[in-house]
Amino acid sequence: MIEEVRKGLSSGLYHGIGELHLIGGMAVHWQQSKVFVALLTLAREYEVPLMVHSEYSSIKPTLSMCQENPNSRFILAHAGAVINPSQVEQILQACPNVVMDLAARDPWRYINNPITDKKGQLLPDWKELILRYADRFMVDSDPVWPVDKATSWDESDSGWMELQRFINFHRQWLSYLPEEVAKKILWENAQAWFSTNSTDQI
Repeated sequence: MIEEVRKGLSSGLYHGIGELHLIGGMAVHWQQSKVFVALLTLAREYEVPLMVHSEYSSIKPTLSMCQENPNSRFILAHAGAVINPSQVEQILQACPNVVMDLAARDPWRYINNPITDKKGQLLPDWKELILRYADRFMVDSDPVWPVDKATSWDESDSGWMELQRFINFHRQWLSYLPEEVAKKILWENAQAWFSTNSTDQI
């Protein structure tokens, strides 16, 4: 796998690595995974970010990963998935080399950890956090769908057919934010984070 990743990065067609899943109870500590360490090395070599999907109930593994690799860039998928705004902020404060991705944080997937109310506006804690760290959030859309389809890894996800709905969800809550903040989250932050030599901006 490592050689395939190297081949992809060498081609110039890929500008990041991931999404790499680390799920509590199912994964060893990142330091004990030869594959993870090798991917970190490749990400630094090619100066690209590593996208990590972490579903640990504790933020300690994530903090360990980003603090012990200060010269690596990380995207935390789904803004930590199961963690709350105060925990997200702890990571942002401790690790300037991490940005938060908000894919799948919609009413149809992470339904137990919503970021918006029924009107489509950000919940107060999330709004305060995103405004405070406007340079550290970005949106995209995860095509995994339906969410209860966990066993058919050999079949294409049907989420591509739902893409417009996922995008519209983000556009709605972003429409309530100041225009300059919305622009950062919509595309400017991603453009900066995926640019070559973005470690200079950390």
